[in-house]
Amino acid sequence: MSRRGWTLRDAIGTRGIRVRIVCASAAGLLIGSGAAAHHSYIDFDRSRTLTVAGTVLKMDWTNPHVHLWIQVADVSVTGGSLLYGLESGSVSMLSRFGWNKNTFQTGEKISVDFYPLLDGQHAGAFIRARHADRSVTSGDLAAVNYFSR
Repeated sequence: MSRRGWTLRDAIGTRGIRVRIVCASAAGLLIGSGAAAHHSYIDFDRSRTLTVAGTVLKMDWTNPHVHLWIQVADVSVTGGSLLYGLESGSVSMLSRFGWNKNTFQTGEKISVDFYPLLDGQHAGAFIRARHADRSVTSGDLAAVNYFSR
């Protein structure tokens, strides 16, 4: 006990503080590694870039990743079109690039470049889109490049 009264060390004990510091450090490392694993872009083939042109069905403006859903005409399939799902960065990161919930409008015709999934599904990591007015919207390539290592 100190001259001023009880201290944290008196209440917990020296060994207790060390144990709590070690546990907190270990938890921080585990949480950090889990976040990196969750945000991995390893499933995407960054050696190839595909481009599709289609109609925006909707944009999910939510975390942890914004998703863009595009209907692409394809007469070789039943129904005459394919649905593509494209993943980009978080709401906060894309906001820094000028995105907002109205960046893509339902029914808008766009052309999109993306890194396809390795398994061949109609999905990928969003690179950029070209709008009908020729403006370009870029995605969060910093995340794609960083987490693909």
